[in-house]
Amino acid sequence: VGSSTALGTGTVTMADDTEIGFVADNLDLANDLVLSGTEDPTLNTHGNTATWSGNISGTGILTVNGSGTLITKGSNSYSGATNVVDNTTLQAGKADTFSANSEHNIESGSTLALDGYSQTIAALSNSGTVDLHKLNSDDAGAILTVSGNYAGNNGKLIVNTVWNTDSSTSDKLVINGDASGSTTVSTPNGIIGNVVQTNAQIYSADVVTIAGTDSSDTTFTGSAQTTNAGEAQLVKKDANTYAWTLYAKSSDDDNSGS
Repeated sequence: VGSSTALGTGTVTMADDTEIGFVADNLDLANDLVLSGTEDPTLNTHGNTATWSGNISGTGILTVNGSGTLITKGSNSYSGATNVVDNTTLQAGKADTFSANSEHNIESGSTLALDGYSQTIAALSNSGTVDLHKLNSDDAGAILTVSGNYAGNNGKLIVNTVWNTDSSTSDKLVINGDASGSTTVSTPNGIIGNVVQTNAQIYSADVVTIAGTDSSDTTFTGSAQTTNAGEAQLVKKDANTYAWTLYAKSSDDDNSGS
């Protein structure tokens, strides 16, 4: 399609092995979309940024490819898997636009981006990047809820965390099932806030919580710079929670000014 009205105003149905390609930048399609097939209906960005504002429903699998960005703004409910491949980004344009009925599979080089909008999905296999943070903002608090299991296949998780001496908030991954594999956690611009080291180990707001079984104590690892306290580490602070930590000041730190 080369214009935002190329498909008219009615509902579009995509059966097995069909594709809609975006051959111009910044298109916004308002059509509702029904995925009727069991194979791969594909939305191909062709390197462009495109928006699908209509609702996406049905039982089919959805593949997003083309090395561009697809932004969704509908109330999507389809039940087939979502596959983000080919160095492509699937980005939320509002809260709860990703289908809560769909398992999301993020291929290496591709990205699932919340842009600060909280979402719920059925399950998540992360071989690429899952980015929760609000773009070009220091805001934190977006939540990605995975109703089922999470698998990190050397994937990446990006969050904004605000950590002051008296409070902390963070974007958060909430896993209601089990967690496995390996995921590296980072922040886009370091940890925001004025937190400092103290005489005891301290923790930020939760970054990852797991209701089911965690396969190891290092399923999620990472580090992030603070403004006043050096580098914070992501650690498992209890059986179900990962957070940033600053270790207690050493005696050398206390004596450095004497």
